[in-house]
Amino acid sequence: PVPQEHAQLPIRPRHPVEERPEGSARGIGGHASAAIAAGVDPKVVQKMLGHASAAMTLDVYGHLWPSRLGEVADAMETARNSALRAPNPAPPTPPGPALGM
Repeated sequence: PVPQEHAQLPIRPRHPVEERPEGSARGIGGHASAAIAAGVDPKVVQKMLGHASAAMTLDVYGHLWPSRLGEVADAMETARNSALRAPNPAPPTPPGPALGM
């Protein structure tokens, strides 16, 4: 699903190179860069550029998306600290004697 704030972005199919106005390829890259800087999802940028897959978009423009490794590390540390502070759960109750024997 596309985030609501990005739902209204114009999605234009790419034109063959021979139909583009001179210098427009740079403009397309500029639009992509601006969209990425605004936090637009890679799938939205893919459709905006007319790429066959998000992998293609990420291969070309992936360096422009900010690294989120710090966010991942922070989330993992928070989860670990939370788990260490949680009280130990009671041990599982062993099964009772089998019925009907």
